[in-house]
Amino acid sequence: MRISNILLLFFLIFYNSSFSQNTFCDNFTNVNKVIQEFHYAPKTVDDSLSNYVFVSYLHKLDEDDLILTKPDLDSLQKHRYQLDDYLTNQDCSFFEEFYSVYKKRLNDTKNILSEINVTQLDYSGKDSLHYYQIGEKRKEFSYADDTKELKRFWSKKIRKETIDRYLDIADSTSIFSKEAPNYAQQIISNELCTIADKLNDDVSLRKKMQDWFLNTFCSYFDPHTNYFNNSEKSFFDESIHDDFKSIGVFFSKNDEGIVSISEVQPGSSAWKHDMVSEGDEVLEINSNKKKLDMNCIGVETLYSFIYDPENTAIQFKIRKKETKEITDVTLKKENIHVSENTVDSYILDGSQKIGYIRLPSFYTSEDFGMGCANDIAKEVLRLNKEGISALVLDLRDNGGGSLQEATDLVGLFIDRGPVAIINNFQDQSDIYKDYNRGTIFSKPMVVMVNGHSASASEYVSAALQDHQRAFIVGSPTFGKGSGQIIRPVNPEDPKAGFVKVTIEKLYRITGKSWQKSGVIPDFELPSALSGYGKRESDYKNVLAKDTIVKKVYFKFPSAKNISSFQVKSSERLAALPETATINHIKDELKRYADDRNPIPLTLKAIESREQIFKEIIDQLNGLHAKNTFFTIENTEAAKEILSKNSDATTIDDSKKKSLSEDFELIETYHILNDIIKH
Repeated sequence: MRISNILLLFFLIFYNSSFSQNTFCDNFTNVNKVIQEFHYAPKTVDDSLSNYVFVSYLHKLDEDDLILTKPDLDSLQKHRYQLDDYLTNQDCSFFEEFYSVYKKRLNDTKNILSEINVTQLDYSGKDSLHYYQIGEKRKEFSYADDTKELKRFWSKKIRKETIDRYLDIADSTSIFSKEAPNYAQQIISNELCTIADKLNDDVSLRKKMQDWFLNTFCSYFDPHTNYFNNSEKSFFDESIHDDFKSIGVFFSKNDEGIVSISEVQPGSSAWKHDMVSEGDEVLEINSNKKKLDMNCIGVETLYSFIYDPENTAIQFKIRKKETKEITDVTLKKENIHVSENTVDSYILDGSQKIGYIRLPSFYTSEDFGMGCANDIAKEVLRLNKEGISALVLDLRDNGGGSLQEATDLVGLFIDRGPVAIINNFQDQSDIYKDYNRGTIFSKPMVVMVNGHSASASEYVSAALQDHQRAFIVGSPTFGKGSGQIIRPVNPEDPKAGFVKVTIEKLYRITGKSWQKSGVIPDFELPSALSGYGKRESDYKNVLAKDTIVKKVYFKFPSAKNISSFQVKSSERLAALPETATINHIKDELKRYADDRNPIPLTLKAIESREQIFKEIIDQLNGLHAKNTFFTIENTEAAKEILSKNSDATTIDDSKKKSLSEDFELIETYHILNDIIKH
């Protein structure tokens, strides 16, 4: 190669690297500016921040301590307490060292896996595994001393996953010693593909690592402050709207690395196209003259490409599941109705006719200016026509959404008055109110919640509880008492991304907060998984729980005496076989989690341990209550809609069956029955 060409190549590489570095540094600076200006409780940029970002970023790069080594950590330690200074001085040259180390280790890991692939793996029990207890605080880093030890770590991982896969899919005629090498090769192939996806091109890897770094930096301020690239922003928008521009296709990847269409969303452009079906294999994807390499592609990379706002039309080359015909399909992003974000309503028809509404999220609708509160109102009016005596609003597993929709929803059930107190990043308090007289439903009401009911769900539950308008049934909620907005990192550069930043804390009209503690139910139900799911208080850097002094001109209704109802509920629960089963499952889960004995890497030992866990899960999945108290019926309006759609009817029947066996819903029905009869 001529010297001039070598110099030109060097210049281009250096230019691209420095250009990327400068862009990253601008984004780093601007992300911090957004946070410092708008965050509810901005923190000083100091060594504490630097240490947190350093540790958390390395955990993000190597979540299982299987890529980096102790010498790598030693070489990067000089940056541990300097990241704050780099930000102040707008010096982002440090990133190149993280990038170089990580990229080198990814390539080294490819070599390690290739070596293991031609090695006979030992399942005799010479090596053993140690299981961490759920919630246990682990070492800061558990890196291998060198490549040799790293290879041993990987070998143990491959052997464990080989045994797991054999136990998952092998039948009674299978012989482990014969099947294991094939399973191990598949697992190694998938791991190699995961690495290949990361190493696909330098620009992509740099961008991913920079995005991960910015998101790690944001999380120092609180767990709900995040950095979004454009694709992540589009994905987030879809999760909080009931209509959104999308092609309406979901994907899955099997053990052989084949990407196929797992679901086609009704009403989408894919759904309207007669050449796109579930099970079709995806061979090629193009958009805007960009082609996605399907060899070893990760599903995350695929979705990132699909959700990129610049890619408004996606070209697919697919192989049909049935005919194996290969065809080209172009799908344009269109506004579609996100069915997962819409309400379900039924009648619990027994000695009392009780309405039931499930709200999965507090979604909005940009096109029509109406969201979930409007949909709930429609369903309540339909249920009223059916002559219901009480209402259940099910907010279990509802992670939140629009606070405006939540305020409007509370307003449906209270006759004017304050809903919540909001304190913003400028330490200014405001009282959110319902200004409308009258309600659309005035009979007894219950809100069902659990540990996954968060944010707007807690906002609604707390407001209805404080107004003595609804009783709360279930388990303590998640404990997120803060609100966020999304700000562009740089308004002049649409590719710079966005920051979802916490700008306010939410308080009950009493001045108390549910931050960290959650909303405590009036009627608490037993839960087999209590203590095992992550709640707000389990995260690092959470905002503190406090109270606020704010004069709320509101005459609080007298507290209702519900002690007799609570006693009846406790007595019912104590006598139920389901309660005994739940307590047994909790005991078994604790015993399983507390077992710290090392497990030999043998088929028999791992099968024995996994069998214990499988039996626990089978008990949990088999927890179907016997219901002789009510049937689940559709409203007349729903019957008319379902009569024209057989697919929707099948889905609806499945939902009704699940609800009819819902232990918590049955007890909620009894609680409302007691209240109605009182």
